[in-house]
Amino acid sequence: MVEEIPYEITGFLTKKGVVVDDEKAREELESRGYGEEVDGRFMLKDYEAIFLLYNKMIKLLEENKEVSIDKLVDFAISRDRCEWTRFLIYRDLRSRGYVVREGF
Repeated sequence: MVEEIPYEITGFLTKKGVVVDDEKAREELESRGYGEEVDGRFMLKDYEAIFLLYNKMIKLLEENKEVSIDKLVDFAISRDRCEWTRFLIYRDLRSRGYVVREGF
C-alpha cells in the first residue's frame, strides 16, 4: 500500500538529480522517509524519484517541461545501470510498508 500525499509536489530534474525546492513539500517528503539534504538542497535518490513519479505522487519538470517516467528512467540508468533494479527492490519494500534508507 502506497501512502498518498495530500497535495501536488513538484520536483526539478537537474544534472545532479531530482531537487525539491518547496519547503512544505520537502518537510512532507522527509517525514515519509524520502530524500536527503545534499549541498544545501533537498535531493531525491533516482529510485525514489522514479517511485514517486510512478505512483503519481510528484510532478517532475525539466526546463518548464513535464518529464515522463521513461525519460527519468533513462536519465537514472545513464548515471548508474543498476538503478532500475534498485527501483524494483525499493518499490517492493515500500509497498510492504518499509521505509528504506541507505547506509545502516
